[in-house]
Amino acid sequence: MIVAKFGGTSVADANSMIRVGNILLAKVGKPVLVVLSASAGITDKLHQLVIFSAERNSENVLNLLNFLEAHHKEIISELFKDKRLRDEALNEIGKILSEIRKLAEGISLLGEYTLQTIDSMIHYGEILSSKIFYLYLSSIADKVEYFDVRDVLKTDENFTNANVLEERSRYYVLNLLKPILDRNDFVVTQGFIASSESGKTTTIGRGGSDYTASLLGGYLKADEIQIWSDANGIMTADPKLTNKAKTIKYITYSAVKELSYFGAKILHSASIKPAIKSHIPVKVLNSFEMDNPGTLIFDKIYEEFHLSYCFVLKENCVHYSFDFNGDSNYFFLILSNLVKNNINPIFFVGNVNQLNIIFDQPLTSENEEIIIKKSLANIYRQEVDVILIANNDFNKNFGLDIDSILKSMGIYDKLLCFNQYSYIVLLTHLGQGGSIIKLLHDSIIH
Repeated sequence: MIVAKFGGTSVADANSMIRVGNILLAKVGKPVLVVLSASAGITDKLHQLVIFSAERNSENVLNLLNFLEAHHKEIISELFKDKRLRDEALNEIGKILSEIRKLAEGISLLGEYTLQTIDSMIHYGEILSSKIFYLYLSSIADKVEYFDVRDVLKTDENFTNANVLEERSRYYVLNLLKPILDRNDFVVTQGFIASSESGKTTTIGRGGSDYTASLLGGYLKADEIQIWSDANGIMTADPKLTNKAKTIKYITYSAVKELSYFGAKILHSASIKPAIKSHIPVKVLNSFEMDNPGTLIFDKIYEEFHLSYCFVLKENCVHYSFDFNGDSNYFFLILSNLVKNNINPIFFVGNVNQLNIIFDQPLTSENEEIIIKKSLANIYRQEVDVILIANNDFNKNFGLDIDSILKSMGIYDKLLCFNQYSYIVLLTHLGQGGSIIKLLHDSIIH
């Protein structure tokens, strides 16, 4: 059994949905649980609808309602050439759009909203895309069933960022969803949304649809979880920085975790943790380039897999360097102040003599005072671009002499280079990170 999650760009319009249908038809033979996001941009529109409704901004409310209706009706008109099927789809979507209008009217009457109100509205994005796609897939494939994920994915009532109740959810998935999967080729459901035990609609926050796919795949012991988007898997660098960026074929979960923490625009590592915990491979694929093999994420990389490198740029960072003159008390004081005040750097390295801390944005004057208070250390502060260079297996030595490579390329003005076991953090002058990444990437990768 396969879990296939398709992101917002993969279901953004009729052509995209047709493309997804073709991908799924090629998988007939194994049951596929299809997990869908809302069409690209729709969640934001629904969120705006809540705000404008509470402000009683009738013009903007009407514009958004008209947009939502026109967008989804356009998809339907292009997907269904048969009048009977088209009318059925328009009728189904009309009911959902009517619910959205009534909710917007209720918010306007109250003149205010809560986090629960936001979840009650934004979940319709997934309902709309999944209902339309289910009707389309039913028209081109046999044994297709629609399933509302809220029936099985249970959470607390921390609205907009709800925590999944894993044992209850696992029970419902195995007893309600699995039998439906066993008798069908395809089951179409939603990512991102869930419900509390009392039946209130919730959403599960950043990376929600990926997290849904990972959870469901883990509960169902799927053979593979596929994350389809508009990117060719995880790349060696941001293609905007170099046109020579390549897809990394294999990468460990630990590497993904570090790269995403550092700011790489890849999967949010927490979203696939359930899959990795269950030793289920995760593939990151491009729905616009079906033949691209994408990236395989697993808990470890075997010897025959090729070692590769990934380059991540974090611009406009702030670097603090503390010289303690051998007094270790200051070292522990600064670290404890960071923890106690929940101030999170993206990187730090040091010892009792010196400490280097990097933040991804300037600290407030209050937070800056917190980390240096009572410290008699010599302090140096500078704004920098930061480059992370990591291999695709954090269990293996990095294996590159960056200093020598930089010198061979005529680059002598780097600020600092921190060599860790499986990665390197390189500080450059502000504004130079992009050009240095391109030079390093194209030299090392090629």
